[in-house]
Amino acid sequence: IIHPLIASRKFEIKALKKRLFDLIGEPFGQKEDLIDRLKKILREYASKSSIFKELIQNADDSGATEVKFILDKRYLRNDKTFCNAFNVLQGPALLCWNNQTFSEQDLLGIKSLGKGNKMSNLNKIGRFGVGFNISYHLTDCPQILSNNDNYIIFDPLCKHFPNLELTNPGCLIKNTRTKLKDSIFSDVYSGFDLNGIELENSTLFRFSLRKTDSNISTSVNSFGVSVLISEFLNKESKTI
Repeated sequence: IIHPLIASRKFEIKALKKRLFDLIGEPFGQKEDLIDRLKKILREYASKSSIFKELIQNADDSGATEVKFILDKRYLRNDKTFCNAFNVLQGPALLCWNNQTFSEQDLLGIKSLGKGNKMSNLNKIGRFGVGFNISYHLTDCPQILSNNDNYIIFDPLCKHFPNLELTNPGCLIKNTRTKLKDSIFSDVYSGFDLNGIELENSTLFRFSLRKTDSNISTSVNSFGVSVLISEFLNKESKTI
């Protein structure tokens, strides 16, 4: 049995040591810059057309039985978006739809830069971590809407979404029906609202095409994506 006074003194010593450490030291942990990591992934997956194969693999990983790619050439309204800087994302985009929703594990795995969260399941071939990040060949800000309920945006440059920090450059918005569709941000939701695309019980990725070179990768336009689609169909579709 420890006397309460002794326990209290031990706590005081620990607190004193912590304050002393704060005075004599500074954070100096090893880490990797996010943009540098993304560039490394894009160098390792140099073929931009590999994005199609990776997204199909990810869909298979989640148990989806159907995948659709859509080249959305629309220029969407931008009166009701998150901020003016977001409006550049309201132009042409590559969309990828599949008939499966995100699980809680998927929500964690999609944030990974190294490897997916499902490596232990040998029946699944997708790897969200590396594979999904090939999308940065095309966009600076991947957006996702799953089950018409969970909206995700990643903004590594912290340029297009308000109040982001480099240590956590993204946002998850749940209950998108009320927080996006029927709100002052409804133009953001319109990027996922297409005829013939069911948003319930499915997941839709939106990769707004990069208009100018950025610190992540080079620009790409609708014609360039059309070429990538043809390249994928001609060279890689038979391997899937």
